[in-house]
Amino acid sequence: MDEQLEKLMPEGFREIVDLIGVDKALLFVEAYGGQRVYVPMVAHIGPDHPFSQAIGHGDARRLAEGIAKLKGVEIRPPLATRFRREIKRRAIVARKAEGISTRQLAKDYRCTETHINRILAERKRTAMPG
Repeated sequence: MDEQLEKLMPEGFREIVDLIGVDKALLFVEAYGGQRVYVPMVAHIGPDHPFSQAIGHGDARRLAEGIAKLKGVEIRPPLATRFRREIKRRAIVARKAEGISTRQLAKDYRCTETHINRILAERKRTAMPG
């Protein structure tokens, strides 16, 4: 992960990333970011637990094991809005470079083609030397 993304990680998000990785941490904050969440002891995380449904059973258990070692705890996962926005922008730029149409990108990322074009233009501007 590059330095720019590291700087965008809010407090509390790094611990989640360290336990379950960036992709699963993003899914977790999509589902629970900004809310008080009770993390039970790992023994209480079954395949039907909401965490297991959101991020997978193994990762839910790893999260509980890392956060709620001896007893359940309440956490407040951050929204990680700026971090998620940057990940989305990078994915759009990368997929456009693969030849995906602006129309398809807008559909996939649930935004307008104008917004996709703005993201692409901004990246092109910031990538230019000078």
